[in-house]
Amino acid sequence: MAGIPKLIVLSSQLRGQKFELEGKDEFSLGRTEESDFPIPDPTISGHHCSILIQAGRRASVRDEGSTNGTRLNNEKLEPGNEYPIKNGDILQVGGVEMLFDNESSRAGGSATQTVISLKDTDTSELSVDEMSNLGGKIQKKQTNLHQDSGKGTLVGGIVLGVLAFFALIALAYLLIKTVN
Repeated sequence: MAGIPKLIVLSSQLRGQKFELEGKDEFSLGRTEESDFPIPDPTISGHHCSILIQAGRRASVRDEGSTNGTRLNNEKLEPGNEYPIKNGDILQVGGVEMLFDNESSRAGGSATQTVISLKDTDTSELSVDEMSNLGGKIQKKQTNLHQDSGKGTLVGGIVLGVLAFFALIALAYLLIKTVN
């Protein structure tokens, strides 16, 4: 819905999932099912952080003393303090990155732009030069897991052939033993 602030998950496990910030003034985000926005990720604390919505659709985030911390645009947040968040900000909760999308605060109706396409994404084809939640490591483009170079099929065929050969020998041996 237009005008509803939301968090859009950018990290691979839940990529594209949206958490709409509507209906109340404070939302909890954490690993437990009791959270308003549960995210089953081991890097996220049970009650990791809170998102607060103030008058005029302004928003802020507060780390609730999480183990792995909360970051806003790659800056670590001090637990217990509220930090304003605006359209296009990147919120990192543990190892999960999210985009804050607040359509009502967009200047001139401009669209939010991200470097990650959330539409029709196959994570095995994702090419990522660097993501801050990967500690600055470079991740090379992975090949499609469904494509096979032929080596795996060849090895599998050889293994099956050898097993079939030994099964036939064992069957012939048993047949000869029972006839004699």
